Amino acid sequence: MNNLAQNIGSHPTLSDFALVVRDAQPPSASSIQPLSRLHGFSLAWHNATPIQPELECAVANLIARCHDLKRLKLNFPPQPTIVNSRLVFSEPQALGGFFRGLSSLEVSLRLQRLLVEGILVRAEDFVSHKRHFRFLEDLTIRFEHERPYNLDGIGEVFATLRQEEIHLKRISLTNLHPPGVVEYISSYSGLTGLSIQSHSDHRDDSPTLIHNLFMALKRHQRSLASLSFLVNRISPCLEIPRTHLSEAAESFSALEHLEIEVHTSDEDVERKDAGPLVCAKLEASRGKN
Repeated sequence: MNNLAQNIGSHPTLSDFALVVRDAQPPSASSIQPLSRLHGFSLAWHNATPIQPELECAVANLIARCHDLKRLKLNFPPQPTIVNSRLVFSEPQALGGFFRGLSSLEVSLRLQRLLVEGILVRAEDFVSHKRHFRFLEDLTIRFEHERPYNLDGIGEVFATLRQEEIHLKRISLTNLHPPGVVEYISSYSGLTGLSIQSHSDHRDDSPTLIHNLFMALKRHQRSLASLSFLVNRISPCLEIPRTHLSEAAESFSALEHLEIEVHTSDEDVERKDAGPLVCAKLEASRGKN
């Protein structure tokens, strides 16, 4: 890895670099030091052991020295281990460690796309570096954990975006309930893509929350081209969007992609009244035949 980075790090046309760690021997911190002048950087950590502080610091320094960086992806999907016959998840990585080098920069980055997955987003991690996000267009925050973490930090990120009048074009989230998210979407127009993938957090199941979201989406009727709801449980995320869209389908004139999907298990069918969901799925299947 060291030799590879040394050889390609000085290549004049190298603009994007993706580092994927899948084994128990991650690269050394020195291995990415030759990299600079990148427009896009991606780190995917598929490793049960946490990232070493030295490598985290090296990634932070890499981000800080790439003054033309426009695309940043930090992917730390949960990597559970088996302890006493049960799955145990490690503490999630914090976003702030990767931004530690931004404070001392004299110039501001012009990040356009930011994706963080499996990383705990705290308000101060984003707010203290907001000058680097003024050109942000595409934001993805995916966070799932066995413990119900307080995710108010995500809401404060969107509150900051609203205050700074940073108008995103594309938003992808796994958590809709943090205060500030729906308020942000209702504060401007021009959103082209929204994806909600709520897998396990029942705090997203409030009918009022879903209703308010679709009221907010009316601000984006002329621009919204893609709308996706993926939920793996019985949830009002199915019926409320269908109701809103059936009443105002023609108003969403730019909509090209619509996906509303609710996954139910056999246990859901046995424990709860999943009849309407099953019937709806059967009707959809008949319609394809």
